[in-house]
Amino acid sequence: MAQHNELGVKGEAAAREYLILKGYRILDTNWRHEKCELDLVCEFENLLVFVEVKTRSNTYFGAPAEFVGAAKQAKLIEGAEAYLEQKNRDQEIRFDIIEVLFLNERFEINHLEDAIKDEL
Repeated sequence: MAQHNELGVKGEAAAREYLILKGYRILDTNWRHEKCELDLVCEFENLLVFVEVKTRSNTYFGAPAEFVGAAKQAKLIEGAEAYLEQKNRDQEIRFDIIEVLFLNERFEINHLEDAIKDEL
C-alpha cells in the first residue's frame, strides 16, 4: 500500500475514534455506491451524519477541507441519497468534514460540522 494510502487509513481510524468519544454511533465505514464513497456514516442526536475525512501530513497546499470541492460535494450528496434509499432511512441529515493532520508523530483533528450544504 502506498504511503499516502496508509496515512489515509490511519486518519480515518483516528476520526472514527474521535467521533466515538464524542458520542457518535458509527453505522458504516467506506460505504460505496457506484462511483460514490462515504467515509463514515454515523448517528448523533437523531441525525444521520455523513462524514468526509481528509488526512494530510502538512498544510503546504492548503487545509485538508479545501480539497472537498464542488465535484466531491456532489458525489457525497449522490452517495447520501443512495444510502438513504438503500437503507430505507428517513431522518434529518448533516454533512461534516473531519480534517486530520499528522504532525510531530501525532494526529490533530478538526471537526467541521455541517460543512457541506445538502440539496436533499
